[in-house]
Amino acid sequence: MRVAPIPLYAAVHGMPIEYADRLAGDAAEITHLHPLGFIPAALDAHIIYRLALDEHPTRESMESYYREGIEAMKKLYPQYRADVDTMENLTELAILRSYNKQPSVFDVQKFGGGWTGEEALAIAMYCALRYLDNFEEAMIAAVNHAGDTDSTGAITGNILGAALGYEAIPQFYKDDLELHDLILHMADDLYRGEITKME
Repeated sequence: MRVAPIPLYAAVHGMPIEYADRLAGDAAEITHLHPLGFIPAALDAHIIYRLALDEHPTRESMESYYREGIEAMKKLYPQYRADVDTMENLTELAILRSYNKQPSVFDVQKFGGGWTGEEALAIAMYCALRYLDNFEEAMIAAVNHAGDTDSTGAITGNILGAALGYEAIPQFYKDDLELHDLILHMADDLYRGEITKME
């Protein structure tokens, strides 16, 4: 849930997507030595990179980014094929379940509690895809379960933030956000690739 700045920076500055994937995976591996800790981070980076450059993402394009990301993981981590296969199965489940009409709480629990990297990313992928047109509904679904809700909420917000942008976030989420102006300033600096003085 902490790698989102890597693909954003890489995307807006024309760095190769493979660089962003690898750097995100390497960053996550510092604290998450299990492959299902760092492979989801690299996949998340791949998805965010693609969404950041897509001005009008659709359900179809988002699904294609998910699947493209899995193929990229197969190339990036050939030595961890079983773990990539686990992530692929969860990705396909996220896509399939996103078409359900039942309350999302029933779907979210199918992925586990989000306590591991692959579960947290699968929940976020499901929520972002199911509610691509509704940031608030996606966030409610991402945190309305008994698991690691701060992680699943953060990852969902990262994906949808890249897909929809700042303006799609309901104003009431921003009104009382602690350090809102500082966060926005840092995001702008990240986008511009330079550190500017805050006024």
